[in-house]
Amino acid sequence: MLLMVKVMANGDMCMIDNGHTRIYDKTGILKNEDAGLIPQYTTGALDMPVVSVLSSSDGVEVALFNYGCDMRRFTTELDSMSCVMKLQMLRKYIRMLKNSGEEGRVKFNQMIFVYPDDMDIGFVINELSLEEIV
Repeated sequence: MLLMVKVMANGDMCMIDNGHTRIYDKTGILKNEDAGLIPQYTTGALDMPVVSVLSSSDGVEVALFNYGCDMRRFTTELDSMSCVMKLQMLRKYIRMLKNSGEEGRVKFNQMIFVYPDDMDIGFVINELSLEEIV
């Protein structure tokens, strides 16, 4: 899985995920679901550590992306709001992004935390009491 991030000149954030480009505004709200793979978005995009908190009627799943290609998936006993609040209170992230929608008939909410490129996001495993999905 390839995940890259770029902050645009206007302050928007571009996230490239497996060939799909999503554009988030300055407040972190998704404004374009599939913007295409044009050089404006791909040039200068970086592998950055990312934590995703995905919630749906099926439960909560946390994914850690270390530098684009190493994804690890976890479950937790915490609800999604508690996970997000804990990550917000640590204040180590550089941008928080929000995505919500429907996949099939299942509605979901996703909070994405983008961290500085030198950050080891392994601390999240202990902070959120995560158990890895194998």
